[in-house]
Amino acid sequence: MLFTTFITIATALTITYTHAAAVGECVTVRRGYLAANVSDTFKSFTLNKAGQLAYTGDGKKPLKVEFRHCPVLDQPGGDPSIDTPGQVYIPAHKKCLAITNQPDAEGPYHTALEECATTWPFVFVMRDVPDIGESVYWIGSTDVEGTMPQGGCGFLGYDAGVKGKPVRHPGKEVFVTCGGYPGTPFRIAKKAC
Repeated sequence: MLFTTFITIATALTITYTHAAAVGECVTVRRGYLAANVSDTFKSFTLNKAGQLAYTGDGKKPLKVEFRHCPVLDQPGGDPSIDTPGQVYIPAHKKCLAITNQPDAEGPYHTALEECATTWPFVFVMRDVPDIGESVYWIGSTDVEGTMPQGGCGFLGYDAGVKGKPVRHPGKEVFVTCGGYPGTPFRIAKKAC
């Protein structure tokens, strides 16, 4: 009995270690500034004092990010020519963008910087959309079959108003929502104002 319990605990620890180690296997595929496409101009996001994703519209303190592909997040049946699953890494803070209320069935969803992981609060996808280009969405627990769409739509972006301008909430926080399906995508721009 004691031996079986030890093996079970050791197995659980091995699985946890392997899952955590997968973060190190994530590879940077894109670098730039996390941005919104506002009237065909890339406008940078930033962080507010609470460490949440925010939008000021003035281009000050743009949020430099890396999109890191994590092979452990590849889904069977997914199309790697279109979708690259991964995480949004913020090198200046050595942390990743995460959704703090991921288990909620519906948004709005809130953001924070946290230690990187490959669990649902951190799962984003960079999608190559025809006529739009590379777009970044938070997908959370969404599966490729569409049987479990996070937030009711599966591809969530920032809460946007007219011409793609991010809607600012208290503290200039930007919510992650379904918006129109799919949500208004984040962009990773070489230059953003």
